Amino acid sequence: MIQNNSNFKRSSAPARFMFYPNGSWINFPNEVLGDLRLGFLEGKPIMDLSIGGSNYLFDFLRMLQIDFLTENQRSIAWIDENGKCFFPKVFVDKEFAKSEENPENPKIEIEIRIDIDENSSKRKRDKFESNSNSNSNEDEAETVHD
Repeated sequence: MIQNNSNFKRSSAPARFMFYPNGSWINFPNEVLGDLRLGFLEGKPIMDLSIGGSNYLFDFLRMLQIDFLTENQRSIAWIDENGKCFFPKVFVDKEFAKSEENPENPKIEIEIRIDIDENSSKRKRDKFESNSNSNSNEDEAETVHD
């Protein structure tokens, strides 16, 4: 991540942004490039962007595009206006899911059941009340003797 952070800080304005699906680098469309470039030039290390009805988080420090719905991630890279290439040290290549159901992250439902035995709680309450009564009787006895 340190190298990726350095990429963000030392890069000039990006001329191209790319993402990494299925083992190869592909350019983002021009309409996306404009928004990413603007956020990058404003010095935003992280920004949200809606593309084709889906919402994404772009993390320039970690060089990742993260799908808000599925939480899938894929690497991003850029080439700046001076022709310098900035690629992450490690490439993440997770395919973005088209539906809410993500087979890699199945929904897990947990049922929690608590059984309380009424007799055990009654015994504790009776014991507490008897201790309280005996303490108050002792207080009264002390008060009478003083």
